[in-house]
Amino acid sequence: MGIERSLRNFLVRTPLAENRLVGGAYATLNRIRFRRSWDRPVEFRGGRFVIGRDLTLYPFVRSGGFEERELDWLLPRIEPTDVVWDVGANVGIYTVLLAKRARRVVAFEPIPATMARLRANIGLNGIGNVEPVEAALADEAGRRSMAVLASGAGGSHLVRDGGGSLEVAVTTGDRYAAEHGAPDVVKVDIESFEPEFVRGALAVLRDRRPLLTLEVNRTSMATAAERERWQVMANDLFDLYGEAVWFGPSGPPATVRGLTPDDVPLRPCTLAFGRN
Repeated sequence: MGIERSLRNFLVRTPLAENRLVGGAYATLNRIRFRRSWDRPVEFRGGRFVIGRDLTLYPFVRSGGFEERELDWLLPRIEPTDVVWDVGANVGIYTVLLAKRARRVVAFEPIPATMARLRANIGLNGIGNVEPVEAALADEAGRRSMAVLASGAGGSHLVRDGGGSLEVAVTTGDRYAAEHGAPDVVKVDIESFEPEFVRGALAVLRDRRPLLTLEVNRTSMATAAERERWQVMANDLFDLYGEAVWFGPSGPPATVRGLTPDDVPLRPCTLAFGRN
């Protein structure tokens, strides 16, 4: 697994990581290689996880190389008194690892089948300080349509103009905080709906300035409207926090005081605000 992780870490530093043919070949190889092991527990950073047939997650967790830099940076910053929101908890990788360090974790996951796997992984690890919430966080409360991807729940996402395959419950960060208390730490990975989350949680972000990590994905900035939506979010956050830690496609994390869509590569990256 060390060789596989080292090879992948090398490849992501090259243009090959953005090549569709390379990505397709890698996915096909993984379908064959792991066809009989998707539902076996995987050991990762002291936790055990049943991930299922998720090409975007399983191979990386199994090899030990899932979001290494982000986790190495985030986990030591969690205090025993922290309340953490895991927004887009998926099957619970972050949820379990954070719960081992924090006082309490609220895990938001709107897809019922994924929530069932999340609950199972919480139980598999004997974790008792997680509150699973079967809802998404966005800018308005109610019901919204969601696109659920067969290749992996981690890529499933809310849709802005209808056409999804599943209707899910949605609330806002500000409403949830008013009813249940505000967080000290927030991790957000919701496949391009980060701007809607921030818009719906601006009050709690302004009042509490929690440690905040956000996925940054260039594929969510295909149109002028999407680019503008993302830039407004980034400007709001840099106005609030002043600076952020940028986890680019390779290399060590770097401090930045602003970011535009033109600065974002095709590969998913991360911005972290606060508690530096």
